Amino acid sequence: MAKTTKPAARKPAAKKPAAKKPAARTASRAAVASGAQKSEFDAIQKKAKALGAKLTEADFDRDGNPVGAWAALLAELDAGARKYKVKVRTTEQVSGGGVPGEPAPRTHTSCPGTMSTTERTDFVGGGHITIKTTCNLRRQTILTGRCVYSCAGEIVGMSV
Repeated sequence: MAKTTKPAARKPAAKKPAAKKPAARTASRAAVASGAQKSEFDAIQKKAKALGAKLTEADFDRDGNPVGAWAALLAELDAGARKYKVKVRTTEQVSGGGVPGEPAPRTHTSCPGTMSTTERTDFVGGGHITIKTTCNLRRQTILTGRCVYSCAGEIVGMSV
């Protein structure tokens, strides 16, 4: 007689331990982290304000793009914005002076290096929100008088 063998019974798969969920941040840890991020980003903005006040035509190439220390500072601001997920928008402003429709030489002083605005919006029924927007000069064109800025806003006050 032929001998038949049974295939070996399969062992049940070992149970994998349940993956641990990362611990949720507590409110205090989140506040400390955001406070450190804000202070680091504010330090970069402070440098931008100081350097922006001293900008000259030499800080831009003939196409209006930043060069040198100002270009390095803008790169640092961009890196900080990416790191901390700060939403940055680009806005354009036309400087005054000259005859409309005709190119006119402009001086660099028509485009401030940095500028800030604070807006307060009152809600119907009470409460308000205050938003501070800080803009840094990204590009300027001498002949057309256009100033291109990168702007980031932050909520500085709110009541309900």
